[in-house]
Amino acid sequence: PALQATNLADGCYNGMFAGCAKLTAAPALPATILADWCYNYMFYGCTSLNTAPVLPAQTLVKGCYCVMFKGCTKLNSVTCLATDITADYCTDDWLNNAGTDPSVTIRQFFTPSTTAWASPSVSGIPSGWTRVGPVNLASQGENYVAQNGDILTGTLAGNEHIISIAPGATVVLNGVNINAAGTLTDGNHAGITCQGNATITLVGTNAITGFDADYPGIQAGPEGTTLTINGSGSLTASCSTKIINSSDHTGYGAGIGGMKGGTCGNITISGGTITAKSVYGAGIGAGMNGQCGNITISGGNVTVETLYDAGECGASIGSGACINVDGGCGDILISGGTVNVSSGVSGAAIGTGKAVDHTNICGNITISGGTVTATSSSDAAAIGTGCAQRAYSDPTNQCGAITITSGITSVTATIGTSTLDIIGRGRNYDCSDRCIVGTITIDGVANATTASTFEHLNSALSNGDKTWTLTPKTP
Repeated sequence: PALQATNLADGCYNGMFAGCAKLTAAPALPATILADWCYNYMFYGCTSLNTAPVLPAQTLVKGCYCVMFKGCTKLNSVTCLATDITADYCTDDWLNNAGTDPSVTIRQFFTPSTTAWASPSVSGIPSGWTRVGPVNLASQGENYVAQNGDILTGTLAGNEHIISIAPGATVVLNGVNINAAGTLTDGNHAGITCQGNATITLVGTNAITGFDADYPGIQAGPEGTTLTINGSGSLTASCSTKIINSSDHTGYGAGIGGMKGGTCGNITISGGTITAKSVYGAGIGAGMNGQCGNITISGGNVTVETLYDAGECGASIGSGACINVDGGCGDILISGGTVNVSSGVSGAAIGTGKAVDHTNICGNITISGGTVTATSSSDAAAIGTGCAQRAYSDPTNQCGAITITSGITSVTATIGTSTLDIIGRGRNYDCSDRCIVGTITIDGVANATTASTFEHLNSALSNGDKTWTLTPKTP
C-alpha cells in the first residue's frame, strides 16, 4: 500500500513487512519528520527486496532505522539523505547482512553527506558497499542517465547535454537547475526525460525548463509507465523559455508530462511544492496535440497555470490544446494536497484544452479530497471541458464523469466570460453542442447543478454567479 504520512508517530511502522520474503519493492516513504523506532524492523528478512525507498529525512531520531533492512540479502542500493545521525540506535544493525546474495553485484549507498558515513561499519555502510555522493550536473561534460538512488544537484551548463532517468529508477533532485533562466533554446529535448517508470524525490529548490518550445520541463515516460513526484522540496517546471522571458508566449509541450504531438504515461504527485507552466500544452499532462495517461494528485502544494496566447490554451491539469489533431488525457484524480490552477483563454483549469476541428477528450475527473482552486479565463469551464471551435469540420471537446465527494476540504471553481458551465461544459464556438460532459455528481447527487442541495457540503455562488464554492458542512 501507499504510505503517504510525512509526520510519523512512535513505532508506527515497526515490523510492518518483516519476513515478507516475496516482497521485491518497497513503497515510498516520504516522511521527513521521524519518530522514535518508527521504521524499526520494517523490512527485516525481506530476502527478495532489491529496491529500497529514498529516505528523505535529514535528522534521524532514536532507533528510527534500527534493523530496518537487516537480512535483505538482495538489496543493491540505499539512498539516505540524513546529515545528522547522532541519535541513539538510529542506524544500529539496519543494513546488517544486506546485499550479500551472490547475485547482487553492485551495492551502492547514496548519501549527500561527505562525513557522516565516512567509516563503513555494521551500523553504517556494510563492508563491500560503495558510498556514492551527489551527481553534480555542473561537472557533466556529456549526456547523463540517472540511475536508481542517484542524487542530482547543481546547474546544467549546456543544452547539448541530455539528462535522463533510467527505467524504474528513483532519483533525488536536490538543488537542480536545468535551463531555469531559459537561456538555452536549441536542445530539442526536455529538461529531464524519463525513459520508463520513474520516481523523483524533491529536496531543496529545483527549477527545470525544456530546451525547445515543443518539449516539457520534465518528460514523463512512455505510454503505460508512471512518473511519480514526491518529497519535501520544491520544483518549478516549464516547457518554454519564452514563458519566462517574454510577453510573446510560446509553449507547446507540457510543463510536466508530454511533448507536442507526443504520448506519455501516467503522472502522480504525492508531495513537494510544485509549480508548472505551459501555454498550448497542459501545465501538468499532455502537450499540444498530444496524449497522456492518468493524472493523480494525492498530496503536496501544486500550482499550475497555462498562459494566454491566441485563445488556444491547454488545460492547467489535463490535456493540451488540440488544433486539427485528436488528443487528450486519461482520468484525473485529486485526493489530497493543495491544488491551485488557472488557465488561459479556451482551456479548462482541470480537464481539456481547446479543440479546433478535431477531438479533445479527457477521462473521468474525481475530486475526493484536498483544497482545490480552479480558475479559467474565458470560453472554458473551470472543471470540465475547454472550448470547441469549428473552422472547417465539427470538433468534439469532451470529458467523462465529474465527481466531487464530501471528503474535500474545499473546491472553488471560477470562470470568465462566454462559458456554459462553471463545472461542466466550455463554449461551443461557431458550432453547437460539441462540448460534452458525463454525469456530474456532487456529494452523491447526480446531475448536480449550482441549484442543487447537498447533505454534507455547503454550496455558494459569488462573483456575479461566476464562482462556485463547495465546503463541508459543520456536523
